[in-house]
Amino acid sequence: MLSDSGEIIFNNSETRIDYFQTDKILTAIESGAIANMVHRASVNGETETIISSYYSTQLLTKDLALVFSAPTDFFQKYITRNSIFIVAGTLLLILVIIYTFWRFIRSGKPELLRLKQSEKTLLQLIEAMPAGVLIYNSQRKVLMANSMAATFYSYKDVSEMVGSIFPETSIYDTSNYFSKNSGGAFDPDQFVILKRGDDDVILLRNTIPVDFLGEEASMTLLMDVTILEAARRQEAKANLAKSEFLARMSYEVRTPLNGIIGMTDIIDSHGMHESVKEIVLMLRKSSETLLTIINDMLDFSKIETDKLIINEIPFSLREEIYFCEEIARTYIAGKPVSFTCVVEENVPENIISDPLRLRQIFAGLIRHAAASTKEGKISLRCFLKNNIKGIITLGFELLDTGAFFTGKDLGMIFGEEVSLESRASVSGDESGFGTILAVQLVGLMGGELKAESPSGLSGEKGTRVTFTIVAYSNDKTVKDIDMSAITQPEHIRTLVISGQQGRDEDLLNDLHKLGLNITVTSFQKSTPSQIRENLKHPDDRYNLIIILDDRNFNGFEAAEVLYENNLTGSFIIMMISSNDMEGNYLKSITIGVDNYFIKPFVPGDFRNALLENFPYIRTDEEIPEVQLLKKDLRILVVDDNKLTQKVISTMLRTLGYSCDVAGDGKEGSRMAEKKKYDLIFMDLLMPVMNGFDASREILSHDSENLIVALTADNMPEARQKAELSGISEFITKPLRLKELKELLSRHFSTGVTD
Repeated sequence: MLSDSGEIIFNNSETRIDYFQTDKILTAIESGAIANMVHRASVNGETETIISSYYSTQLLTKDLALVFSAPTDFFQKYITRNSIFIVAGTLLLILVIIYTFWRFIRSGKPELLRLKQSEKTLLQLIEAMPAGVLIYNSQRKVLMANSMAATFYSYKDVSEMVGSIFPETSIYDTSNYFSKNSGGAFDPDQFVILKRGDDDVILLRNTIPVDFLGEEASMTLLMDVTILEAARRQEAKANLAKSEFLARMSYEVRTPLNGIIGMTDIIDSHGMHESVKEIVLMLRKSSETLLTIINDMLDFSKIETDKLIINEIPFSLREEIYFCEEIARTYIAGKPVSFTCVVEENVPENIISDPLRLRQIFAGLIRHAAASTKEGKISLRCFLKNNIKGIITLGFELLDTGAFFTGKDLGMIFGEEVSLESRASVSGDESGFGTILAVQLVGLMGGELKAESPSGLSGEKGTRVTFTIVAYSNDKTVKDIDMSAITQPEHIRTLVISGQQGRDEDLLNDLHKLGLNITVTSFQKSTPSQIRENLKHPDDRYNLIIILDDRNFNGFEAAEVLYENNLTGSFIIMMISSNDMEGNYLKSITIGVDNYFIKPFVPGDFRNALLENFPYIRTDEEIPEVQLLKKDLRILVVDDNKLTQKVISTMLRTLGYSCDVAGDGKEGSRMAEKKKYDLIFMDLLMPVMNGFDASREILSHDSENLIVALTADNMPEARQKAELSGISEFITKPLRLKELKELLSRHFSTGVTD
């Protein structure tokens, strides 16, 4: 330790040492520096080179310097000694690592050979695969391929394909091919269409991402399915030909049936001798049986071509089941057979399903039970199997005391194939294809059907048929509304919510005709607040909210906003949609909508919904059951079939009307242009000009003409095309006298009771 005068105040060395060049340290003390210096010192009379580290400090207000000194050879020896140890240790560690790695390589050599062999085997398998394999990078450069892939793309060999650009698939060719040949059944992205002259090579494609030699790549597997696709196309053509044949056969058979059934209706309206009446009854029953068989055959063709649709509409299940009693009475008329029907109490009153298809199931099964039962009884029971969050499974059991059937017989009667043996298994069986159609319809409705014999009702006799269907509960939101003051339609204050694209004046006119007190608004963000504010004024509050749903305005979004704002419980909510899609009805129930209507709808259905939701409306002045029809109606019948012309003319004459007749659409259009007709019956398929074009031409001259399609073509496509042509009503041949009366009552009632 040095003082500011250069005096050594403290020295921890026992040896006498004289330090040189301490003046530099003294200078450093004055500046408060910290540094190192190499200088010399005399140790026991011998001069040595030392290294000193120093820094300045203070003690009792005196400037001092702390100096740490050591001979330079001390550090050299220290570094040299430690370096030897470090180098030796490092060399030893390297030797240990080399030895360990060498041992690891030796131990992994068999595994490496195995991996190389596996890789070789994998490449051989890829090469031998009956499918094309390609690996390509993000620039679609082919990194690896097999011979099959090279053949698909017309390369000489794999070496020519590797390094080339993997060709893009023609989106137009693929999409165009499947739009023509698959009916939308396939995703074009799954396939590659390659042109080979006039033929198409169809490749099934599957692509996955891979890491190939450290590079991100894609591997595509191509399978030649040309033969399978050709077989599928052939089968599709066969199904289409069969469906077209059945549809054409239905059209051809319905035309003469129209004459037979129409004439039996006319004859039945006249007084007849009992023997003649029985003959007419047999004639009608045979005609209706033939019509049922035709309808069943068409439904078979729809199922096989996946065109049969299960609708989702609300209906009363009990009413539909009890209607079966009417069906059963028709089938067991004149037989000592009783029919009973039981619906258990826990079965929901209203469900959402397809009542028409359910009726077809009942009709087919009951028809078979009645045909096989000469005496005894037939019983039907309906019960609830489960109800999970509104999805219900209904069970049905049909028992009879008819003939006994073996398992083989039941397999033919309720099997999936129609055979002559199944039709001949029961003497006098009139069930047609109803049982087989019932099995298929049950499957489409999410259930299953089982049949066994005996039934358990009477010894070893009869058949027991059990089946289930899946439906939806139609339980509606309970509305907290006092309806007692609403005794007339004009008391119903109604808010109609639409989009901002414009008002549907025709619909609003229909609502005005019902007597509703209407306010119209377009839906905005502030609409829920305005409705909530309206609730604060009991005398002026809305009772009914009608939401219009169309392609430009999503009514369901508006209804959902009202539901989320807890407003649906305070109003009757109805939705009228011109953009109906599958699942709309179910969606409407979940958001508190009371009634869902598809436009166009029958005004009477809407009126019935009003009476159901507002039960205090007085019905004393409702439309009477019997009304007088307008006289002297000008009616035109456009049909190329002479028999049909005669039948309709006779039926109209029975009701007190005459008609003009045209033999084709062109003639009918000319006659309608010269004379104003109140009603035009239009056949759709005619020579010279069809009914669709004729209707458009007639309506272009006078848009108020009432045109009714009367055709044997009952396919959905015909109905849709007729609607687009402006046709107001669609009646399928054969025309019944009752249908004709109902049609005239709807459009030409005077409002005066008889």
